[in-house]
Amino acid sequence: MSPTPYNDTSSWGIVPAWGYAVVLESTITSILQGAVLWGFWPTSTAPTDLKLQATEPKGHWIEISDHRQKLMHIYNRYIELPRSSVSLPSPSFTTGELGDMASNALFRGVWEGAYLLSQYVFSSSPQTRSPIHPLGIDIKWTDADADLSSATLVSLSASSKTARSFAYHLSNRPASAGPLGLLQVTSSPLPISAAAKVLQPPYPTRTIAYSEICETLEWIASQKASKIVIVDFGARDNILNQLVESIKNHPVLRSYTLAIIQVGSQQKVYTDEDVLVTRKEMSRLGKEPISTLSHRCGINGYALRVVVYQTCELSGAKEYPELAELRGAGKDSVKGK
Repeated sequence: MSPTPYNDTSSWGIVPAWGYAVVLESTITSILQGAVLWGFWPTSTAPTDLKLQATEPKGHWIEISDHRQKLMHIYNRYIELPRSSVSLPSPSFTTGELGDMASNALFRGVWEGAYLLSQYVFSSSPQTRSPIHPLGIDIKWTDADADLSSATLVSLSASSKTARSFAYHLSNRPASAGPLGLLQVTSSPLPISAAAKVLQPPYPTRTIAYSEICETLEWIASQKASKIVIVDFGARDNILNQLVESIKNHPVLRSYTLAIIQVGSQQKVYTDEDVLVTRKEMSRLGKEPISTLSHRCGINGYALRVVVYQTCELSGAKEYPELAELRGAGKDSVKGK
């Protein structure tokens, strides 16, 4: 039992984090006691119950508990570490392995989010890698929606970890896949500008402070694009609105197609009123949200213990194994025994 005032569940909760957990008990024959799972956990030493269903590729699992079905699919995906790297039934790790696990806990989640954004939401090869809507495979997202070859991309809160990872993945795309240019908006323009020079992307970049955002419209226009894609990784108050209104009032840019992808939110404590206002703004601006949880939980570490329960397994190969995190249980889910 938590001490006062932390035992008031109406005001306090447990912050989730990416990390690893050791299986204490399991009714799934292929997951042994002592196995290690990667996934999204409460930062607590108390046991956590999971209801898991097998997916592709082997060793990947989906959490199908009813209370978790409104989460983005990536938060319900768990991956078992290869047994060759785990000493069962009581796993122990070397200093090097613990260092790798710590790095994964800190960076893997944001790297994956940016990878999926670059490789699937904005697929550079739709013939071999079908575009995926930011909210998953069940929502229509066309080749034209995914196309950046005629777009200027604006990254808001460009110094965030996810935004920096996204910039890296963009820089490795074929030049023909776009974007035509990348505008990075951040409170720390100097290090982000320096990073862009190191990456040497096949398109022009510009890095500016928030106060300069409305002064760079001519640079955007100079890219001679037909579309502007704004990816908001958590910009400060009203910056997105200022940019959108400036674009709408610009004699050239106002005719461009405008797409807004919401990845994160400003890092602050949100009241219920703030949440309602944010939802209304998303609806008004027509933003495509990637995650209402975003990545603003700045704690990453090890969850220590977990209990998993058997469910019926689904079979059948998937076209893209790396998309396991985008697949929820959906209508084919089966409750645990």
